[in-house]
Amino acid sequence: MQYTETYSKVLKWRGGTARRLLRDSVLRLKSMSSNVDKKFKGIQFLYFHYIYDDEMKNAEKIIQWIAENFKVISYSEAIQRLLDDNIDDYYICFSSDDGLKSNMIASKIFKKYNISCCFFINPATIENRELAYQNKICTERLGIPLTDFLTWEDVGTLLAEGHEIGNHSYDHQILGDLNEDEFEEDLKKSTKILKEKIGEVKHFAFPRGQFNFFKAAYKKMTHAHGYTSCATAERGCHIALDTPISLNELSVRRDVVVFKEPLAFVKYFMQKSQQTSSTKNSYWIDNQ
Repeated sequence: MQYTETYSKVLKWRGGTARRLLRDSVLRLKSMSSNVDKKFKGIQFLYFHYIYDDEMKNAEKIIQWIAENFKVISYSEAIQRLLDDNIDDYYICFSSDDGLKSNMIASKIFKKYNISCCFFINPATIENRELAYQNKICTERLGIPLTDFLTWEDVGTLLAEGHEIGNHSYDHQILGDLNEDEFEEDLKKSTKILKEKIGEVKHFAFPRGQFNFFKAAYKKMTHAHGYTSCATAERGCHIALDTPISLNELSVRRDVVVFKEPLAFVKYFMQKSQQTSSTKNSYWIDNQ
C-alpha cells in the first residue's frame, strides 16, 4: 500500500464523477456574483481536512486572499469572543480535522501569513503507524484512500509554530452511536493521551460534525472534562447575541473549505453564511 498524494486520486477513488460535475457547474453559476461583505460583523470559522500535492498552489491563493482582506484570529480568541459576546468586526479563524500529515504543508502556508490554526487530532491514528490500521481508518471513517497521518514530532512542531491542538476523539468513531459510558471512556482516553503528550487541550470537535452524529449530553460532558469549546461541522456564521452565552449552550459552527475548489466557491459559501446568519447559530440544536 502507498499513501495517496494527490486530490485527483481521491476523487477517482470516490467515484461519482457525474454528480460532482453537476454540483460544480451549479456552484460556478451561483458563485459568479459572490461578494463577501467586509463590513459584516461576525465570526467565521473555516476548517479543512487536507492539502494534497495538487491543492497546494490553490490553497495558498485562498489563504492569502483571506489574510489580506480580513482579520484572522486564533481559534482560542474566536471562542473567547463568542463567550464574551465581543463581536465588533468580521473575524476569520482556521481549524483542521483528522490530523493528516498535510497539516505540515498548511502550517508552512499559514506561517507566511502569520496565521494560527487549531488542528483537531485523533490520538489513535498518531500512535498506530501500521498501514493496515491507517488504511482502515481512512477508507472506513474518513472517506479517503490511504493517506499519511501526523506523528507526535509533527504535533510538537505545530505547537512550536504557534498553532493549537484540539481533541477530535480517540479514533474517529461516530460518537453519537456510543452510549454514555462508552463516550466518556473515549473522551477520557483521548484526553489522557493528549495531556501526557502535549499538555492542556482546550477545544473539542466531534467526528462527522453534523448535529445528528452527537448528543447535547455528550457536549456537556466535554465541558465537564475541561474543554472550553465543542465544534460542529455545520455551516454558519456567528453574530452578536443579546446576552453572553454559556459553555453548555454554545455550538461552534464551521464552514468547510476544499482547497482544490476555486476561490469563488469559498467566497460563495462565506457570503451565504453571512446572509443566513442568525443568533440561533450559536446555540446547540439537539436532534436526538
